[in-house]
Amino acid sequence: MVLKQLQHFLSYLQQFERVFIRRQIDTTLAERRYELSAKQKQIEKDEKRMDELDRLFRKIYEDNVSGKLNDERFYKLSDGYEAEQGQLKREIEALTAEVSQADMEVTNVAKLIAVTKKYTRIDELTPEILNAFVDKIVIHEREKKDGKRTQQIDIYYSYVGIVDIPTDEEMREMEREYMRRTTRQTA
Repeated sequence: MVLKQLQHFLSYLQQFERVFIRRQIDTTLAERRYELSAKQKQIEKDEKRMDELDRLFRKIYEDNVSGKLNDERFYKLSDGYEAEQGQLKREIEALTAEVSQADMEVTNVAKLIAVTKKYTRIDELTPEILNAFVDKIVIHEREKKDGKRTQQIDIYYSYVGIVDIPTDEEMREMEREYMRRTTRQTA
């Protein structure tokens, strides 16, 4: 069953590579575009606040040295600024990692396409092929529906996870739509 699914997946990628890439990137980024934009703005805001805290810290240090600010008040303010900077630094790191992850998802689609170019046809399921294309396989419990036993198997493909492979007719329609959009954009 896995071999059959891989053959179908490889055929799909070879026939409709452009549509697949477009679809993967659109679904991963379109859903997250607003979220990523908001995170990028938050990173910029946090970085500005970090700079502002540095300026404030220098100011209270100078005020302390010149005697305008007593030591007790200086320590209280500086501890607060340092704690806020630590919090901001952790937040910036977390947000940066999330934004980088989205960039990585686009790169992963390209990596999968590169792997598929190595294989024109898969006749036999070998460990090499399995490792190249599949991250994991999840086999669910058997169920009995309408007097028939069924068992769901989820294949998580390398770099992109589970892929909903459209029917051939759906893919041809997507290809026609893609060509219409491309033709309109170049005209």
